[in-house]
Amino acid sequence: ELLVDGGVSSQFVSALLMIAPVTGGMTLTLDGDIVSRPYIDMTLGVMRHFGVEGFWQDNSIVVPEGEYVSRPLAIEGDWSAASYWFAMQALLPKSHIVLETLHENSLQGDCAIVEMMAPLGVKATFNIDGSVELSTADEDLVPALNRYERDMGATPDLVPALVVTLCLLRVPFRLTGLQSLRIKESDRVETLRMELAKLGYMVDCDQSTMSYDGNHTEPDGEVEIDPHGDHRIAMAMSLAATRHKGIIIKDAQVVAKSYPNWWNNIMQNAKCRMQNGD
Repeated sequence: ELLVDGGVSSQFVSALLMIAPVTGGMTLTLDGDIVSRPYIDMTLGVMRHFGVEGFWQDNSIVVPEGEYVSRPLAIEGDWSAASYWFAMQALLPKSHIVLETLHENSLQGDCAIVEMMAPLGVKATFNIDGSVELSTADEDLVPALNRYERDMGATPDLVPALVVTLCLLRVPFRLTGLQSLRIKESDRVETLRMELAKLGYMVDCDQSTMSYDGNHTEPDGEVEIDPHGDHRIAMAMSLAATRHKGIIIKDAQVVAKSYPNWWNNIMQNAKCRMQNGD
């Protein structure tokens, strides 16, 4: 029996769950608020596929002693990575983007990007071949929003793409449940605040909340963005090129952690350039 803080990171929980069957079984109790629960459910789903049936019991997860069995598994596309293309559709509503191997009823919590981007005019059509076509309901203008509010506690990896998109569209927002973002590859709350400020978007933050009032001051000249070693910051901030000229992303290779072809895919579909290793 183990007790862990459920409000820090689901990655710690997933690591313990995966070794639980071969260490004699485990009852893992999560203390406090549980962040990123869809990632925990996805871990349990994959374990179930390989022969181990863990289950929730109130705020505890019970995993029996057992052995995994070898079975084939088709790995679908990454909904977290797809979020940047949903953002691109919102920012460039004349676009028509097709993404492959994404399941409508995915175990991945980040498939929530579909309904998350719907208020910004993005429509997702799931095809029988496993592809998803993105379009904009109103191709002339993204629907005007007075304010966007959402608890992001279950899907923190979607925050960078969503925050940057809302700022670029000048949509006032308030996002909560962001405490786990403080311990990612960077402190994503503070990093987003700092880098968006360079572009004239002043975002207010506290330990678990980000908010923006819709105001903007145009930056003077070229802007150099520092992703602080964080792949999701680099991809999210590159979206700023849809509204601002002269964007330089330092340490651009950090995207290799989750999406090594990001820059190639962007350059295949847009007029942009890379220079000086950035």
